[in-house]
Amino acid sequence: MTTPLATLDWSKGVESQFDEHDIKKMETNYHDGFDHFEAIEDPDIQQTVMRVVLHKEDLDSDPEKNRNEINANDKSQFRFPVNTIRTVQYWYKIEHISYFGSGFYHIFQIKVGLGSPLCTVSIKNGDLSANPGDFDHGAKLFSERINFGTYEDLIGKWVCITIATKNTPDGYLKIQFRDTSGKVIRNFEKFDIPMNDEAYGESGRIRMGLYRKRDDGFKDDDTHSVLIANMSMYDTDLIESGYYVPFGNAGGAAAKTCTCTKRALSRERAVRAVKAVPEMYARAQRVVRLAKVTVLIVVLGLCTGVYWTYVQYRKRKTAGRG
Repeated sequence: MTTPLATLDWSKGVESQFDEHDIKKMETNYHDGFDHFEAIEDPDIQQTVMRVVLHKEDLDSDPEKNRNEINANDKSQFRFPVNTIRTVQYWYKIEHISYFGSGFYHIFQIKVGLGSPLCTVSIKNGDLSANPGDFDHGAKLFSERINFGTYEDLIGKWVCITIATKNTPDGYLKIQFRDTSGKVIRNFEKFDIPMNDEAYGESGRIRMGLYRKRDDGFKDDDTHSVLIANMSMYDTDLIESGYYVPFGNAGGAAAKTCTCTKRALSRERAVRAVKAVPEMYARAQRVVRLAKVTVLIVVLGLCTGVYWTYVQYRKRKTAGRG
């Protein structure tokens, strides 16, 4: 069994878990009279989860933004230190978001260096997506958008999100989405990222909740909310192993390893490794083409032999009758 470095157990209370795991709330001018982080019982996943609530008047220090987020402090296990492999895995459900707008709407980030995102999971124009990269090392390393599905497809449904990183000069970032059956819906991998250079900083950190560009579409009496469950940090690559905490498993005691996923990922990595070396890839392509030609020649030869044997048989049979 893979043992997590840390797990957020919301049954002990939200504030208790923030204190125990050195997690702080972001500086926000909260709308009075509401719980913005609360522990509730969810009947689908059958355990205590954290609900994050955002109101129109929950403002960032920048009045043009709404924010209700938490951030992993320096001593928290929910960080990504230099020269380590780390995986964060959690279940996530959009409970209610009535309006998105055309601006950003972030629900999870790994922040690096002075605050640039290594990875962002966000909702934009009604789509849930992951946005890896787009942080500055003198030049943009990579920026890609991985769509998971539309808001209509996801509202009220739990999704398992797994993000693995290797924080080294030849680092990597992996992102994976699973549905409640454990099926891998989307898989992303990016390798050879110089993760621990000066621009990256000493440690990446988790930031999550609800953070959006403010506009007039957010109604005064409306509330947006999401649920978070089974959030754990590991010192191994769970995407490599295919290990995950299944839906509805409180505490993660019956976590599973999906061997079919491991085989599929192994094939993907084998192909990627060959493609990484142009000469090897070209040689492999020539071998495949040669094998196909050889098989074709053998099949044609066999067919020709059968045909001529049949012709000779017919000739002998005809001659015998004469």
